Amino acid sequence: MLFDLDKLTDAVTHANDMTSRYGVEVLSINIISAKPADATLREALATGAVAAAQAQQIEIAARGKAKAKAIESQGYADALRISALADSEAEVTRAEGSKQAAALLNTESVAVELAKINATGSALALAKSSLILNTEPSKVGSMLLANPNVVPRQEM
Repeated sequence: MLFDLDKLTDAVTHANDMTSRYGVEVLSINIISAKPADATLREALATGAVAAAQAQQIEIAARGKAKAKAIESQGYADALRISALADSEAEVTRAEGSKQAAALLNTESVAVELAKINATGSALALAKSSLILNTEPSKVGSMLLANPNVVPRQEM
């Protein structure tokens, strides 16, 4: 009993059963010294005590390592979450930029076409030309035929 942690815990429980009536709580019981008369028993108890203390230290170290690993894993998970969030926000920003660029290009495309039309009109006016061409070369003939100054009507 002297070097058995479970039995010492039972002793604390038993002591608290007795002392709780008086408002006292026993937190732990420590054996300062024990000197059994039998030397072999003394050595066996000491060896058991040392083994129990080492086992307790190993258990405490294992719990500490497990807790550290859990904290490390949580930190890694948090870092991945933050990185994923940053990536998604960057994608949204890039998409919005692409959308704005496309809108700007569409606006510029219309502006370019209007500028071409204006420049063509100015060039025709300076050349004192009234030539108007269609966008499809195959329809130029029908435009010419529709102009009575080009093709005179034949009367039957």
